[in-house]
Amino acid sequence: MFRHAISDVTIDEYNPVSDIHRRNHFTPLFYSQGRYTTPVIPHQVRVRVLSILPPIDVTDSDLDVSTALLYYSFDSSTVSGTTLHNLGTGGSAYDATLVSSPTISTTDVVVGTGSIQFSAGSSQYVTIPSFSTSSAGLSFAFWFKFNGCSANCRIFDFGNGAPSDNLYFHLSTTNDFLAHMYLGTSNFGVPTGSGLNVNDGQWRHLAWTVDARGNWMLYLNGVLISSYLGLVYPNAISRTSNYLGKSPFGSPYLNGAIDDFYVYQSLLTAAQVQDLYQRGEGTLTCGFMCPLILQLPLPSLQ
Repeated sequence: MFRHAISDVTIDEYNPVSDIHRRNHFTPLFYSQGRYTTPVIPHQVRVRVLSILPPIDVTDSDLDVSTALLYYSFDSSTVSGTTLHNLGTGGSAYDATLVSSPTISTTDVVVGTGSIQFSAGSSQYVTIPSFSTSSAGLSFAFWFKFNGCSANCRIFDFGNGAPSDNLYFHLSTTNDFLAHMYLGTSNFGVPTGSGLNVNDGQWRHLAWTVDARGNWMLYLNGVLISSYLGLVYPNAISRTSNYLGKSPFGSPYLNGAIDDFYVYQSLLTAAQVQDLYQRGEGTLTCGFMCPLILQLPLPSLQ
C-alpha cells in the first residue's frame, strides 16, 4: 500500500459544544486509497491542501522487528514469574525484571496478546540490564498511556544515575509528553511535545529517532509532529540504571501502561515508523489523536 504525504495542510477546527475555534497546521498528511489521514479528529473541519509529496510505500518498509536490540512485547508467553523476556537481538542477556508486580493485561492490549500496566501507588516498574548505545543512530518506539499520572512520571529512563547520560520520555507539567537527553550532566530536551493532554488514559504510539548528527524526530501515531535539527547525540556508552515506569531522579512512578516497546541501535525511517504504528492501529478506540479519515477524492492520483 502506498501513502502520499501532503507537505502542507491547514485545518480549521470548530467544536460546537465548547464553541472553541482553533487553527492547526500539520505536515505530513497521508493519502491512501482515496482517503486522507491526519493526527487530529476535529468536530467540523475545512482542509486546504497546498502540495503533495511522492508516495511512501509502508508495506515494503523492510522493517524486521527482530533487529531491535531490545523488544518487549509484554505478551503473557514472554513473562516467566518476574522475568520479562527480551525478543530483540540482544537475547536473554537483556531479559528484564518486573518489580512490585506490575500487571500483564490480556484485555487492554494494542499489539499481540498482552500489555504491561503500572500502578504508581504500588511503586511498580521494570528494570533492564546494562546496555550500550551505538554511534550509528538510535530509535525508540512504543505504545503508551498515561492514566492520571503525576508530572514527570516516566515511560522509560535509561542512564547512569541522576543526572548522568539519561535518555527518557515523560509527562510534562501541562499533561503533554516530552523527550529528554543528558549529555553527561548537561540536559537537552525538546521545548514542546504534541500540544495535547495525553494524561487521559488513551493509547498512543510514539517513535523518537536520533541520527548521528543529532537530528531528533518525534512521531505520534505514525505522523511526524516535531523535528529538531542539530540538537545532540547521546554518548555511545553503557547505561546501567534502566527503567520502565520509574526515574532515578525520584520522580513519580508511572500510572499507566506500555505495549510493544523497542530500542533500535539504528535510525527508523518514516515508513518503518508507520509500519510499527499500523500493527496496532486497528485495535484502537479513537481518542483525539487517532487518525482522522477525510473522504476527499483526488483524481490526479488515481
